[in-house]
Parts: sequence; C-alpha cells; structure tokens
Amino acid sequence: MASSLYRWLTAEPDPDVIVIDLRETWTVGPVIAILDRVVATLERGVPGSAAVATGEDAAAVVRGRPIAVLSMLVLPVVALSAITSALAASLTASSFAIHLVAAVLSALGTRSERSLAELRETRLGRLLVAAFEPPEPPASARETDEPTAPLSSKEALTNGSDEDETTNEPTDERR
Repeated sequence: MASSLYRWLTAEPDPDVIVIDLRETWTVGPVIAILDRVVATLERGVPGSAAVATGEDAAAVVRGRPIAVLSMLVLPVVALSAITSALAASLTASSFAIHLVAAVLSALGTRSERSLAELRETRLGRLLVAAFEPPEPPASARETDEPTAPLSSKEALTNGSDEDETTNEPTDERR
C-alpha cells in the first residue's frame, strides 16, 4: 500500500526548476566542506562514545514506553505554563480548564505501559504507518547497479531524441 502523503512529499520537482549544487558555490561551499570534515571526525568516535551509548539507552526507554515518556515531558511543561499564566494574571477560566485537562491526561499517560511495537499494531498506529511509510521501490530500482540497455535508433526517435545512438549524429529522417 503506497502512501499518498509520502508520494506527495517526495514527488519529482518541476522540470523547469534550476538545481544549483551548493558545494560548488563560494559562499556555502566552504561551510559544507567544514561540515563534511567535522562529520567524518565524529563518525570515527561514534563506536566508543558515551554520548552515543546514552542516546541508545534513551531511545530504548522511549521505544519501551513512548506514551509514558511523552507524558513525563508534557506534564512539567503544562504545570509551568499554568504557573506562568497565573503569575502574569492572564489565566482565564477556560485556559485553566485546558491546562487542567492537559495535566490530567499527562498524569494518566505516565501510567501507560504500552511499547512502541504495541502502539503500531493499534488502528491509529496502522493508519499513521500507512500515511508516512514510504512505498516499496519499483522493481527496476531494486536491481543492483545493472546498466540499462541502450535504446535502439527507432526507440530513441520515438522517445523524442534527434540523434542516432550508435554514431551520436543527427539522424536522417528521410530514410
């Protein structure tokens, strides 16, 4: 099942659009070159990095209980927002109700023990996966670096080419 949202996001650009390789420009090229060197240096340090290990541990916790983790992040933000609004004297009854509902939902979310895999199996999870998952590549893209066969002269003419593929010279259409 191909995602229409994914196809829209990855649609081929308009053929009239001009593409500029920023690596070849004088202003952005040096910045990209520096970033390439920095990334290459960081890649060498990744295998033994404590920061990467901590990130992997945090990712495992999020995959294990994503709703609880998100709720634990949202709850203090909601509380801080309510306190800030109250101190600024801009807390109305409706905004207080919204803060209260958000705080209650966040507090209930901290009790969730569902994993990411379990959430993906729900109806909403399947719907989100279907919306954002990229479609399977076409059969020709799956083949590994096999060169495509050149077009014959007749195929080249029917595809709009005015050159004979064997000689790269203009064809004589009177033949």
